[in-house]
Amino acid sequence: MKGLLADNNVGGQLRRLVLILERSEFAPFWKELKLTVDTVTGIGLDQKTSDTVIWKLCQEMRWLLVTANRNHDGADSLNSAIQGGSPMDLPVFTLSDSERVMTEAAYAERVAFDLLEGLLKLRDEPESLLGSGRI
Repeated sequence: MKGLLADNNVGGQLRRLVLILERSEFAPFWKELKLTVDTVTGIGLDQKTSDTVIWKLCQEMRWLLVTANRNHDGADSLNSAIQGGSPMDLPVFTLSDSERVMTEAAYAERVAFDLLEGLLKLRDEPESLLGSGRI
């Protein structure tokens, strides 16, 4: 895994989670991962790029997609892309309440630590999460 990619509308949330990790007692673990952090528009894609294209790019580049998207609408939906994936695909980290990440510090900390736990598990026990779809 090379990095984290914030899907449309969660760039601020991912920045907040990363800041929490950088400033917490878990900072050494975060730094050790040496992950790139970017957004869909930051890598030059249009905000209207289909979920499938974004998901496939993440798989090719070995980036973990961070999203609040639970879209099940049509063949280009994120859910359709995940279901059509392989057992070696990176999962998608889905924020269950992206607004709370921005408004509640304690909640944002729990989400940041859950993200870090998932990242460390992907590094140390990839078989436990690869192909799982979402975390």
